[in-house]
Amino acid sequence: MPARNDIEKSSAAEPVSGGCLGGGGGGLCCSWVVVVASFLANAVMYGVSWSAGVFYDVFAQEFDTGSGLTALMTSLNTALMYGAGKLSLLLIA
Repeated sequence: MPARNDIEKSSAAEPVSGGCLGGGGGGLCCSWVVVVASFLANAVMYGVSWSAGVFYDVFAQEFDTGSGLTALMTSLNTALMYGAGKLSLLLIA
């Protein structure tokens, strides 16, 4: 069995060659992949939430509801989006 010092020396973090996705760059590529993915996720999330007004008449006709209930449905979508942000903050912390 190797001595403890040998294990600590052998398990030292060494830079991994190849970078992100098999290319060079030392992780710079991975950073940009995360940035682009986050941007696209936010664009879809806000796009769906804030475009609910465009589909307001369609929702009212499809579900055969009045204006109050249809407005409640579209506003709950936005409220749940922001509420989920607060919940995720509590889960992370």
